[in-house]
Amino acid sequence: MGRRPPTTRVGHVTFDLIIDPEAESDLARARDWYDDQDPGVGRRFAQAVDAAFQKIKTSPHLYPLVTEDVRFVMPRKFPYVAYYRVEGDKVAVLAVVHQRQDPAVWKRRM
Repeated sequence: MGRRPPTTRVGHVTFDLIIDPEAESDLARARDWYDDQDPGVGRRFAQAVDAAFQKIKTSPHLYPLVTEDVRFVMPRKFPYVAYYRVEGDKVAVLAVVHQRQDPAVWKRRM
């Protein structure tokens, strides 16, 4: 009595995530920088980025467009922006840059 049946997700799709090698380098540099400042913060940064990536894998169209086909997501608690493009059933991460970094950095990668 009063119990509901378990909910199921119908039509749930997870997009494949592809991280550009330059975006991988962005992530490594940022993580190293955070660890140089305070050991362990780099790991927390990586976890925040991973959580943001999980969100765009399941709902890539949820986040705002910055160009005709490039969107962005921001990891929680860190001043970084991940720029990505939805390409069919894939999400391609183009760059992960500090919010204050010149936008030309990620725009050159398009």
